[in-house]
Amino acid sequence: MAIGGDGAPFGKDDQALAWLVSFVNCGKRISSPEENHLLFGANCPEDCLVAKRYICMLSEQMREIEKNTYSVLVDGVEKNVTSQFELLPNDMKYLAFVG
Repeated sequence: MAIGGDGAPFGKDDQALAWLVSFVNCGKRISSPEENHLLFGANCPEDCLVAKRYICMLSEQMREIEKNTYSVLVDGVEKNVTSQFELLPNDMKYLAFVG
């Protein structure tokens, strides 16, 4: 799973921010827009207080998910799976901000 976020300016003062989770290497198909899901969207700059708090909460939740093993049925057979997240920053500003 990949987590990524980016912001974009609109006009003089307005800005938009979005965080997505993407599922990479889903089965036997190439990753496509169907594997990208919006986690968070806001009308604020990338480094605003709300975004910082959200990133802290998201990081904590990702650590919890990575600690666990989950049991799923695949073609009637029970399989144990684990999760691993990677951060894919869209630009150097985000890389510095998250770091």
